Amino acid sequence: MTLVFAALDYGKARISFLEKFEARKINAGILGMRGAPLSAIPRSDTMFEVATTGIILLWWVEWLAFPSAWLGVELRLSAAMEAFFYPVVALCVVELARLGVDLVRPYRTVPRVALRLVLNLAWLALVVLAYRTEGLIEIAENIRSENPQRVLAMAQLSMRAALFVIAAITATLVAADVVRLVRR
Repeated sequence: MTLVFAALDYGKARISFLEKFEARKINAGILGMRGAPLSAIPRSDTMFEVATTGIILLWWVEWLAFPSAWLGVELRLSAAMEAFFYPVVALCVVELARLGVDLVRPYRTVPRVALRLVLNLAWLALVVLAYRTEGLIEIAENIRSENPQRVLAMAQLSMRAALFVIAAITATLVAADVVRLVRR
């Protein structure tokens, strides 16, 4: 790609699209840097966060159950997750309160961006601690699997991959909030 643009530059090629292109007009959605701290918060972003946080909270307190049988093995979260129970519940409740304010008053302010930054840092810390914890998933019951330990290893690898992705997304949100605070 770099070679293509280098060749276009060397040949003094004129492309009207590139002459009219303005990076500041690109809308990147929830990860966009388009707004200073006092810009509007899209309600669709807030509703997505409300739904996601609500589903996580309901699942976490076991009011919402997802299928836990995987390749003939019944899986469950291990006792290692007990240390994360109350921090996750507290963060979800505070997040829902923050999101409720965002629905009523959909404008960023410096204190609200700072609060979101603190909450995202707390989420990031929890996710990193969970990632570093061994044995988050255990076998509850072997239904019909010939090699339940292999299934458990796959489930644990999937959990670690999901935690890594969540950490990357949360780190991106932290960076976005820092940029918003610095650009004010």
